[in-house]
Amino acid sequence: MKNFFLAISGASGAVYAKTAVKILSEIKDIKLHGTISPSAIKIFNHELGNDILKDTLARFDHLYEYTDVSASVASGSFPLDGAMFIPCSLSSAMSVSCGLGTNLPLRVAQVCLKERRSLLLMVRESPLDAIHLENLAKISRSGGIVMTASPEFYTQPKTINDLALQMIYRSLSYFDINIPDMKRWNKPQEN
Repeated sequence: MKNFFLAISGASGAVYAKTAVKILSEIKDIKLHGTISPSAIKIFNHELGNDILKDTLARFDHLYEYTDVSASVASGSFPLDGAMFIPCSLSSAMSVSCGLGTNLPLRVAQVCLKERRSLLLMVRESPLDAIHLENLAKISRSGGIVMTASPEFYTQPKTINDLALQMIYRSLSYFDINIPDMKRWNKPQEN
């Protein structure tokens, strides 16, 4: 059984969070731990509605209070296999880069980096200035994966959900969770 932590932070892109939670909750050998920020709740409700938010949160095996830094997953002794911020606000990313642990997801990120566990931040904001880029580089140098929510169009998506699905498949591949349905680059045939 693998334990994964998913933080939903206050950036636009609730469709990414919904998709990630759905996929991870359907994998039988994964226990899904997570939390959602107060601002993410507002954004989620605006983008997808309260019913989808309720359904998404109900899929977690363990849902923690956003401010509970004493939760079991916040300890280096907890057998956590990795953590993801999907979507990740720039505020959260900048806090991770500074080593802040003022809420549960930031503390989990600290633990992942210090214990050399996988950490992925799916940054959803744009454009990025020099401060953002320097701090995101710090996270990368510390072992974190900084992934921008930049959908792939070579997969010829038909819907927004198709775009989100491919992004989540790609993010899960960094945790050695391979989804057979993931589309990969295939050089087009020449005429």
